[in-house]
Amino acid sequence: AGALPGVAIAVALVPPLAAVGVLLELGRGHLATGALLLYATNLFAIVLSAAVVFLLTGFVPMGLARRRGRRITLGVLTTLLAVGGVAYPLQRESRNVLGKARGEQAVGEAVNEWLHETSLEVTGESVDVKHGGLVVMVDVVGAKPPPPAAALAKLVTDRDHRHVELTVRWTVRREEQAQTG
Repeated sequence: AGALPGVAIAVALVPPLAAVGVLLELGRGHLATGALLLYATNLFAIVLSAAVVFLLTGFVPMGLARRRGRRITLGVLTTLLAVGGVAYPLQRESRNVLGKARGEQAVGEAVNEWLHETSLEVTGESVDVKHGGLVVMVDVVGAKPPPPAAALAKLVTDRDHRHVELTVRWTVRREEQAQTG
């Protein structure tokens, strides 16, 4: 039981920090920033929680707390500001990730409906969120042309309710059969 707080702190701090290193090595700076933000949020939250628990449980003697009350208050407020300063960008980044995931789901469902009665095969989809709208790229392969891209854009908008910039790339697949004898 005595090791539990240490384990909890390690679980909160080590994975995001490890992710920062791995993502930087892979050249994914934007994702590394998100992981670093999570690390900082966890660190500041741990420091703030520890300070509050130490004060409330009497770990800091009351005489010392009274003599250094202003210093303790300043430390707690500084940590609280740090948590707030990191929590806002983390919340914004989380909203962006969720918005992209919602867009990807809408695009996947719309593409399935759009190609339902065709023999076309989807070879790639990409979805980005820009200026509150979706930028979508869909790659399809098949012998016959796909349905109009405008129909797909409408299906996506009906599901996601955001402006859509859509590009459909179609690769013609030609098949030739031969038989002898």
